[in-house]
Amino acid sequence: KATVSVLYWMEGGKRMLSKCCSIDSTAFSAYQSQEDQRFCASPGSGGDPQGLYRLGICCMGKKQTSKPMKEFLRRINDSGRFEIVCFAEQMVIGEPVESWPKVDCCIPFFSNGFPLDKAIEYTHMYPDMFVLTEPREQEVLLDRRSVYHALVRNNIPVVRHVVCSRDGHDGALSPVIQEEDDYIVVNGVRLDKPFVEKPVNSEDHNIRIYYAGQTGSRHLFRKVGNKSSEFHPDVNKIRRAGSYIYEEFVETSSAQDVKVYTVGADYAHAESRKSPVVDGEVQRDENGKEIRCNTPLSEYERQIARKIVKVFRQRVCGFDLLRTADKSYVCDVNGWSFVKGNNEYYDAASSIICDIFLEEMRKRGLSRMTADRPGKRELKGVIALFRHGDRTPKQKIKLKTKSSLIIKKAFNGMPGPHPELVIKGTDIPSEPIMSWGEAFAEIIKAATESADDCQKYQNMVDVMTREAEGLKLQIKPQAYSDDNEVTQVQVILKWGGWLTDAGRMQARNLGKQFNRRVLRGNEVPHKIDVFANNERRVKNTAMEFASTCASQWDESMINPGDRGKEICKALDDTEKAKKAIEECKSMIDEVMHVDSLEECENWKHLPGFEAICQLKQTPKRAMRHCHRLMEELIRHIPEGKPLHRDESCALVRQRWTKLAGDFFSPKKGRFDTSKVSDIFDYISYDVSYNQMALFPLDLYPLFELAQVLNNFVGVGEYGLSPESRRLIGAQIITPLLKQWQQDTKELQGIDEPRTRLYFSSESHISALYNMLYHSGETIPFHVVADPIQLHYLSHIVMKVYKYNDMDPGSIGRYQMEVLFSVGIDTNAFGIVQDHHVSSLTPMIRIHNNLYYHEFEALVNKAIALEDSGKTKN
Repeated sequence: KATVSVLYWMEGGKRMLSKCCSIDSTAFSAYQSQEDQRFCASPGSGGDPQGLYRLGICCMGKKQTSKPMKEFLRRINDSGRFEIVCFAEQMVIGEPVESWPKVDCCIPFFSNGFPLDKAIEYTHMYPDMFVLTEPREQEVLLDRRSVYHALVRNNIPVVRHVVCSRDGHDGALSPVIQEEDDYIVVNGVRLDKPFVEKPVNSEDHNIRIYYAGQTGSRHLFRKVGNKSSEFHPDVNKIRRAGSYIYEEFVETSSAQDVKVYTVGADYAHAESRKSPVVDGEVQRDENGKEIRCNTPLSEYERQIARKIVKVFRQRVCGFDLLRTADKSYVCDVNGWSFVKGNNEYYDAASSIICDIFLEEMRKRGLSRMTADRPGKRELKGVIALFRHGDRTPKQKIKLKTKSSLIIKKAFNGMPGPHPELVIKGTDIPSEPIMSWGEAFAEIIKAATESADDCQKYQNMVDVMTREAEGLKLQIKPQAYSDDNEVTQVQVILKWGGWLTDAGRMQARNLGKQFNRRVLRGNEVPHKIDVFANNERRVKNTAMEFASTCASQWDESMINPGDRGKEICKALDDTEKAKKAIEECKSMIDEVMHVDSLEECENWKHLPGFEAICQLKQTPKRAMRHCHRLMEELIRHIPEGKPLHRDESCALVRQRWTKLAGDFFSPKKGRFDTSKVSDIFDYISYDVSYNQMALFPLDLYPLFELAQVLNNFVGVGEYGLSPESRRLIGAQIITPLLKQWQQDTKELQGIDEPRTRLYFSSESHISALYNMLYHSGETIPFHVVADPIQLHYLSHIVMKVYKYNDMDPGSIGRYQMEVLFSVGIDTNAFGIVQDHHVSSLTPMIRIHNNLYYHEFEALVNKAIALEDSGKTKN
């Protein structure tokens, strides 16, 4: 028998130590052990005196006591790193989530009767907790329509199919169906017999296959004894009640189904079995077990498995493959799935999951966190820095022209020299902008310019007609006559970089969460001050966030008074770091043009570079491959399809064509490595918003490659060594750190808590993170990752506490808890992106008890670095 020491958490917060193989889960609530009270802790306490991580198993009792689960838990227990806490079924069903125990890591998974909504609420309560199988995405797995939509959206092969919804799913109208002896037509899509009819409810396994003519149908169901399907010669008509997916019937190789079981992104075990469509007879061995044979997966099938793990955020899951002579298709995706009776699989799965847990615990800093210092503490205030939310790509069109119409309109025939003319758009179409659009239209009509320039003018007109917010038109004089009259100008139109609708929603959601989790739902009243730099997207992020975080809010509360203007400048200024950043960019450019694997070994110490080496090609070859993928994308951009924010296909093609041209110069034979960040920016945006319009092109290879390259190039701009990171960080963030030092002093002298929220761009959040991460061993902050990509809405939070039982003059009187989140999850191929509302990465603690004098030392170190201006890359 598998014997595992397990803590069962009972109704009312009672705990008991048990052996999960010997006690029926339905009897737990009837038993309490006085002897085991020494193991008890109050709900939500977390931690373990012996230093073990607490692993929560949140599922129905039958699943907890199944043989595969026992085998898995025994191996996890044998690792000696975890205290296993099984959630009793009665508690999961009948108790509020506030009474559920707090654990370090959790495995929640759905089966019949499991309250998935409570599991989602529970995981939201504890943002520090690592969740192996996300319950929010398990909701999607319950509807085959959502599963198929996510598969199609992520270029995972599925059989040709059509959805027939009678329940108004996603606003669907009543289906129009034509049924004939040999085919059906659903909403204009024809499927010839044989075809498969699947209920949209993933828990309903009553699937039918209809054959041509009046030759009947086969009905599939969960195994009953030795039967898995039955043939019905008289059932020829489709079901007319309920919602279904209809798909083509495909003949599989050797009449076998393939079941795939994933554990993490890189491990997949596959078994084949006799397909139930053959005759419905289950093949069993001499011991009565269904015969299943291990089957190897092709590299293509392994790529499918990796995608499914990432898309559905289920590190342990199962899916079904249909193998034909030339291709494999996914026909179903399940939640938590384990192989039965395979010790080799149990060993591998438990080892991988242990590694995943331990790595996540390391990232969250739990292995280095000390317990709260004793004493009653009082929250005095919260200080936080946020990056802005999701934005549109920054774009521009520029051309040189000698058009007399443009020159006369810009400078009215007056002799020069002239400064450049700058016209900015407002929130509504302005007359100056629209009049320039009319001028460009006249040039197009007159056809006095080249075809390329006319197309650029047309693209400008399209942008100026569609977009108003954030437009910037520049007319720069470039040449003068002997009479000092302008003879040539450069016309530049810039737009983009503003907050998307998803960015607004994400900021509001974060504000609501911040109020509940950090400010404790205004349990203690907080006066909230908000500061933002002058960028429109940053201010809009601040306004959306504050609208849900503050109990009373209006726009005038941003950057109040003269102090607000000074802070606004501190949140925008990167000028002092410009020289050091350019030095880093120059080195990055040199390293990225290395074209020898041997020479690559010399640069592996640089953060993020080793990941490029793992591509099994030099950085220069990787950039060549990236450029080829960009050219392939440009060739496949369709004509006339509707895109996000009414962006035309011509404009999408124009921005990608321009970026590809800027990225690689055939004449020089070199790449502009500074464009790598733009490539990642563009592909992330199109994956999130335009992927369906760009179907069937697979955007994943370009996204994945650009992400790896940007993890070195984009992050490296802010420093390639601890010394350069500290210096660049200090040159950018010191003015804000001085402000935070002043804030913390003020918090010590007031009675009511105060919250100060600061909003800026990637440069400032990167600078602050680097200053903390590379602050030195005297003030150890927990290492999250190196390098780390700081996504939209990444944030660093300092909670300032006063310990009332400590002497007023003691160094521990004021302490700070420092929290960090990388921001919006960039799983751009995930199912959550269907509604453009990405998941927010939970905050983790990077310092539990930072004394005030330690914080002052950090600020003084930043001031000294800023003044020194010395570095070595």
